Amino acid sequence: MRSRCGSTADCAKMSSRKSCVTLDLLVAGDRTPPSHGPEVCALHTAALTSWCLLLSIAPPIAVTAFLRSHLRRLPELLESCDVELRITTGEALALL
Repeated sequence: MRSRCGSTADCAKMSSRKSCVTLDLLVAGDRTPPSHGPEVCALHTAALTSWCLLLSIAPPIAVTAFLRSHLRRLPELLESCDVELRITTGEALALL
């Protein structure tokens, strides 16, 4: 069965780019959530939402690979000072 986002490689590339925007910018190097202004938090929330949308149509093998590399970082976002980001993170964890 073919994925709706093209090949598995295409899904992996897109999810990798989304993860860079979302996970790498949201959690500081010491694993503490940085404090950003409302505009930046809104951008991060939108990126996490699009990342989830992409994973919802990705083939299972791409989702599994992504989970292996990024699932451990998502719970850290639940400590964000932004309520919308915490809600979106909870939804992402429920989806996965």
